[in-house]
Amino acid sequence: MTPEEFLDAFFGDGNRLGARTVGADFHPKLMPWVERVRAGRNRLLLPRADVETRQITWYAVADSARDARAFREELIAAVGPSYTDFTGVGANLDPADPVEGAVRAFAGNHCLRLRLVDPALANACNEALRRMLRLHDGRPRRSSVRPRSKGRILRDFELALQSGAHSAAEACLEELRASGQFDAQNLLFLQIRAWETFDQWDPLAEVLERGTILALHRPRLVTQALLRALYRLELLRFEINYEPQDALAHFDSQLFVRYEDLFRSRAGMSAPEVAKLFMLVAAVRRRPALRDSILEGTAGPTAETVYLRALAKLVPEPEVSPMAPVAAAQDAAQVAYMDGELERALQLLVAGEGGDRRLSLLLRCARDLGTLSAAEAALEALAEVSDEDRAELTKVALYRSIIEELEERYTAPPVAEASPATSIPGDWLAWLRVVSAGSLDLQRVVEVARQGAEEWDRAALSDRPEDLAEMAQILEELSAEGVPEVLRLSLPSLSDFFHRGESERAFKPVYASLFSLYCYDDELSTPMLEATLRALLALLRAGGSPAERSQWIRDMADIVDAGFAPERIDWGLDVLDGLASAVSPAEPALQMLASVLLRKLEGCPDRLEPFHRALFHQVCREVGLDYSLPSPTSPEGQPPATPLQHLLKGKVLAIYSLNERALSRVHDVLAANIPDLRVTTHSALKATPSLKTAAKTADVFLVVTGAATHAATDCIEANRREDGVLVRCHQQGSTSMLRALRDIAR
Repeated sequence: MTPEEFLDAFFGDGNRLGARTVGADFHPKLMPWVERVRAGRNRLLLPRADVETRQITWYAVADSARDARAFREELIAAVGPSYTDFTGVGANLDPADPVEGAVRAFAGNHCLRLRLVDPALANACNEALRRMLRLHDGRPRRSSVRPRSKGRILRDFELALQSGAHSAAEACLEELRASGQFDAQNLLFLQIRAWETFDQWDPLAEVLERGTILALHRPRLVTQALLRALYRLELLRFEINYEPQDALAHFDSQLFVRYEDLFRSRAGMSAPEVAKLFMLVAAVRRRPALRDSILEGTAGPTAETVYLRALAKLVPEPEVSPMAPVAAAQDAAQVAYMDGELERALQLLVAGEGGDRRLSLLLRCARDLGTLSAAEAALEALAEVSDEDRAELTKVALYRSIIEELEERYTAPPVAEASPATSIPGDWLAWLRVVSAGSLDLQRVVEVARQGAEEWDRAALSDRPEDLAEMAQILEELSAEGVPEVLRLSLPSLSDFFHRGESERAFKPVYASLFSLYCYDDELSTPMLEATLRALLALLRAGGSPAERSQWIRDMADIVDAGFAPERIDWGLDVLDGLASAVSPAEPALQMLASVLLRKLEGCPDRLEPFHRALFHQVCREVGLDYSLPSPTSPEGQPPATPLQHLLKGKVLAIYSLNERALSRVHDVLAANIPDLRVTTHSALKATPSLKTAAKTADVFLVVTGAATHAATDCIEANRREDGVLVRCHQQGSTSMLRALRDIAR
């Protein structure tokens, strides 16, 4: 459809504004909008007056999905709820309507629709839209756009996964796809990890069903995601009903042979679903040694381990056969490798077992396990062989490719005629020394950090205060003149390791250094800002003098002042909400931060939703401040009803979270602002009668997976009524919980 054909159709039947006079063009007031269409501009706005009701509706047309997202944000800021009913949702155009059919034919799906809420606002809305387009057209155009590096996008992706920020993680994936820096296989691996993090098991089920991924050499975290999906889709129902025998029968008959490639090794995988699956493997293969190794890393009887111990009782002891002496005569390391017990095979190989196949088995273990310890053992053994033996080994394509990959990842380039230096650190202090010495290049150091975060011993490091003090000192020295790229790209790994589980008082020097790295980084991406809050909360929980705590909060206030933007309202409220739960309400620095946030929020009133205003007022009241943000009113003088109010009015809402302060705030905000709503809150660590009852009776159940136990969430899912709404929230702050409900309501 040509622009002129589109204009004729849009201003034809169904649009009172379209009548042309004989020999003349459109009405003068329409000409600026019409000329944008004729000139082929990239953002179009056209008004329609309904023939019968005279209701004014604006149609906003973008030229791509990406531009439509940016256009949506600018429209909300320019006219949003003040002039129109527009909330950011894309238009569902009616092809049978003559005007909307023309828009659909001309613009496809890149269209937004804004209905004027009051005819008296028509001129003001018209001027606001013209002003918005003038500002847009007046922006300087870049001749070229320099894409961000792959490392920085991946850093933000990892930080988004850690903080449970679904939209931020998806935005990073989209950026990687658009940049062309990743192939389809690696993009799939990243997508799988995102699906796992946000409990999207259906697409993972499709990946497993296709089966092609089983033949690929995968990162361990991808294998863990697939294993978790397999367990939840095929075996969780047996755990919920406490049927270990039936689970073993189903696993043995339906799953083990089909997915055997996923069960090569459990090294580096800590998810409870993985432990239960490998316990079933131990039962099928009759491997009591595997059973015992799984139980060794398990705490005492808890709600999370009772079922695992029930599965352990199904592992039979090995039968003594007449052939046992023959098997014993074989090399133990070779037998362990052939039986798929890769961790045990590696232990035996490091101890000198393996015979004439020792080096080739070490190389295979390094490939299959993918751990730093296996790589180090293989490289050390490789350094001891003669040049002739190495040349003979590399004639085999498999061993040649393994050696090339290991040396590329973990060895520094040779100096003069010396051999390449193997440098695989065993903990974070050794890693920082490698970084400080510059003995590995950027990509290798970042890769080692990623693996180390999964493998190094957190508890052992907490018992070494001298090493932690040295770590903090090296971090300060490295960032003395700005955050170096190696630390910037390794922040997700450092954050994942040191913020995993409960905050440790012993880690306080490292927490302080990490918080400083975030504070003084000049790149204020949204995932980085969310990680900064996470680092500060860990630091506050680890302790500190009143003067230290006050300074840290003041530093955070500076970050809010510098990093706030209208699209980061939720983040700003998360900062205030999180700190109000972590420090004394009378803390002067907290009140100063609240005043900074008030100033920022007052600058974008059209972007504020009712729950933003209510939550801000609630937290400010808790810290002794009488701050509030005025609400918009409808022409009748009352605040307009919101989708959240429509969803919850007169309903029963249940909320589960272990963050009791946030839970209490959300309860108070909803109860005070939604008529006839009954809210029940739950914080049990395991399945309880009240939790089961709530799951069966609540109209809407909000589960905060970022602050939950597996036992409780499984109980809720198993007992949920079929016609009820189940909402999952992956971030545990009050704002995130309210936003998750708002999104479902929309």
